[in-house]
Parts: sequence; structure tokens; C-alpha cells
Amino acid sequence: SIFEKALKLAACEAHEAIQVGDSLHSDIQGANNSGITSVWVQHQQPLDAELGINPSHTVLTPTEIPALIRDIHGK
Repeated sequence: SIFEKALKLAACEAHEAIQVGDSLHSDIQGANNSGITSVWVQHQQPLDAELGINPSHTVLTPTEIPALIRDIHGK
């Protein structure tokens, strides 16, 4: 998958990466399938539970991402 190729290019393991995206189907599911922590930028849309795709984290705006990353890494 594109996610596995990106991990190889970055020379990192899945547990070291974070995927941020606004598409549950493309961005979040792909990251989840690859074992990458996923952050869904929700953009005020409700989580479509019928898709069965659950992001690791959800933010409403990209400005929330730096604080979330600090929280994830405990800094």
C-alpha cells in the first residue's frame, strides 16, 4: 500500500508515524490497516459509524494537531 511505501521511504516503523487526513475511507482506513496512528480532521461532519472506520484521534481543525501530537508523545 501507499502507507507501507511511505514508511519505507521515511525509514520508520508504523508505530513511529501519524497519518492526518480528512477522508475516513482513504486516509484513516489506510493508516489503520497499516498500523499507523490516525488523526481524522472532522470538519464538522458527523462520524459515519456505518462505515465502521474509527480513527485513533479526531480533531475539528488542523490547528489542534500540534497539541494532539504533544499529548500522544507525552511532552
